[in-house]
Order: sequence, then structure tokens, then C-alpha cells
Amino acid sequence: MPDLTQRSFDSLLAWLDPDRDRAGEEYEIIRYKLVKFFERRDCPCPEDLADQVFNRVSAKIEAGTVIRTPDHFRYFYGVAVRVLHEYRQLLQALPLTSDHRLTAAPRTVAVSEHRARCLDECLARLPRSSRCIIEQYYRGDGGDKIRNRKELAQRLGISQQALRAQCLRIRERLERCVRACMEAREPT
Repeated sequence: MPDLTQRSFDSLLAWLDPDRDRAGEEYEIIRYKLVKFFERRDCPCPEDLADQVFNRVSAKIEAGTVIRTPDHFRYFYGVAVRVLHEYRQLLQALPLTSDHRLTAAPRTVAVSEHRARCLDECLARLPRSSRCIIEQYYRGDGGDKIRNRKELAQRLGISQQALRAQCLRIRERLERCVRACMEAREPT
């Protein structure tokens, strides 16, 4: 998902409130609540995920989608739940080694948090285009996931099979990076 452009940010603010100052205040309040939402769910990158929520909402507004709601945060919250779900799916798509799966429960939590931090670091190291492709590839559930993958292949101008192969290579690279990160820095 591309970053927020000035034009899309302006559209987002206009949707939040016609008065730009009040819109800016509402933006800050919503962003604070979103960061807290992701922090309470032990996400190691709450600010990035909050930004992803804003990117998605602004993309909808830019695309001309009419969003009618008296409570803007409620709409953002719904998008945040989806982003969290997709983030966790991506995290689960990268398997732990079997020795990590057999550890005691408290250690398993530490390993999962450590793996999430490693995944964030490894995602950040990917070229932007690869990161966007892999995040979009794992977005959604069931029929939504299938539609997203078809649309992604069409946008990239490649077949679904070529997209699958490309994502497999990106995922293998991520798995190697996450394994190396986890081995280099064992969780405490």
C-alpha cells in the first residue's frame, strides 16, 4: 500500500471535518487511539500499522468511496481490526522451527514477540515493491483473498501463477531473514 500523498491526506482531512484545524485534531486523536489499539494487542510496530489504516481509509476516499458515518473512529477501528488480522496472518505464514514450537508457554510468548520484531525488521529490509506485494498477497480471507490476488496480478501485469512464484521467493527470503534474526538474538 503506498504512503499517504499530500493530496490524499488533504482529502482525508476534508472528510474528517471541513475545518482544517478541527480535522487535524481529530486525525491526531484517531491516530493516538489506533496506536494504543495495536499496542494493547502486543504489536511491535503500532505506529506503522496505524499509518497503514490511514493509508487504506484515504485510498478509499481518493477512489471516490462515500463513507457515511457519524463516528469516524468507528470506521477506522473496523479497518484496524482488518489490518491486525492480516498482519497476524502474515506473521503466522512464517513458520517457527520445530524446537521453538516445543518450548514452554511463557517462552513461547517471548518467542512469538521476538519473531514479530524480527519479521518487522525483515519486512523493512525488503525493497518497497516486494514489501507491498507480499503484504497485499496475504491480505484478506477466503473470497476476499482470492479477489485481492487476482487484482494484484492484474495490476502487476502478470499471471496469478507468476505472482504466486514471486511471492514464494519473497516469502522464502523473509523466512531466511527471520530465522537468522531469531538465531542471532535469542529472546530473553
